[in-house]
Amino acid sequence: MADNDATKKFNAAQRFFSEGDFDHALVLLKELNAEFPNTKNVLLALARCYAELKDFDNAVPLCETCIRHWNAPRAASLLASIKKEQEQSDEVQIEEVELDTGLSAAFEAQAVPPKTLAEKLTKPILLLVAAVSVVAGIVFGVQKIFEFEPDTGVSSDEFQRALDERRGHTTAKIEQHISERPGQIIPEHVWRQTAIDDRPDWRPGIYQKVPCGDAHIRMPDGSIIPRDIDVYIPMAYQERPNEWFPVVTINWSSRNPGFQGLERWAEKNDVILVTFNAIANKFYKIKDNTQDAALYVIVQSMRANMAIALGMSGGAASCWEMICRYPDNFAGVVMMAMSDGHNDCMIPNNVRVGYIYGQSDHNRKAIERKIPQLEGAGFRVRSKVVRGGHVTGPLSAREEMLTWILEDVRAELGHNTGPPDLNLR
Repeated sequence: MADNDATKKFNAAQRFFSEGDFDHALVLLKELNAEFPNTKNVLLALARCYAELKDFDNAVPLCETCIRHWNAPRAASLLASIKKEQEQSDEVQIEEVELDTGLSAAFEAQAVPPKTLAEKLTKPILLLVAAVSVVAGIVFGVQKIFEFEPDTGVSSDEFQRALDERRGHTTAKIEQHISERPGQIIPEHVWRQTAIDDRPDWRPGIYQKVPCGDAHIRMPDGSIIPRDIDVYIPMAYQERPNEWFPVVTINWSSRNPGFQGLERWAEKNDVILVTFNAIANKFYKIKDNTQDAALYVIVQSMRANMAIALGMSGGAASCWEMICRYPDNFAGVVMMAMSDGHNDCMIPNNVRVGYIYGQSDHNRKAIERKIPQLEGAGFRVRSKVVRGGHVTGPLSAREEMLTWILEDVRAELGHNTGPPDLNLR
């Protein structure tokens, strides 16, 4: 089948199903199944189409095949609803979820509370779009359909239900775009197709410039800068869908710091990385709101149970002050070339503190005065002196400090500590 033929068939099937013309949609699905036999999502799409037509004799075996070969939860759910209808002789309601086909609307001035999401997701439409789109992915070179199980564990039960319902029916649409290889960039036009309020349905890979809070910040000089984050999701996040993960938040003295070479470390240690892109020395007055917005996205959309802050110079000072404002959310901080915050606040002594600073750093004396003060107050502290002046030091120094904090926390609390009790304002 030529690429153009597959695309036309996909578009036609989408149109027929959305119009309720299941007979014509079924014809196209049968043709696609003949071209790509024994494909899980195509068989599941056929089963759902037969179910809409009340042809349960054909729908049930297809569901059983998907369950037997792939342990597909959507097939099990459909089979259960079919059997319930057969037992009760009532009309079955095949649940469908609206699928965004274009970019989301412009980000609102303020994040929508999770309790409003269910209202936005109640309008029923087609599931067939999600299943048939997988065929287009196969035609364009995807040889393996990657199995996505619904994630759990956001901070609100209502928000979790909305996410589970939405992702269970729409992730198939973008399966062909996401590689099993960690670290691949997930394009914005791809992750937005399953995003809820500009929050991606997080999968392994890299997400750039994800909006959070207000979409933009207006500076005193009239310039506009985005308030957004970059995110690295490790493979373990998908492989262990019932587990919660630590997050390293990265604040720097200049905007858009990137992941500072920590991707391999994060993959090895099952850690999420998040950069706060709008934090910078010359934007210091807006850092609190930017951090608030970023933390809100983390808590509301990721399975994150604790955080470690990593910062350089002014970014390190902002890390310290962020922990002062959110003392329940952080287990550690790595301070590079900075002793503490600029406002004399004190973080709680359950937060591990790692210092990295240069031999000739102008902040060295302040750092070396601070270390014994913290130790005397019961803090767990480590330090590492590196070559140079006001520098971050080598990647190995950052990895060493983060590993110490992470292993210390896991030794105390366990690897999978479950959902946290986080206090966000």
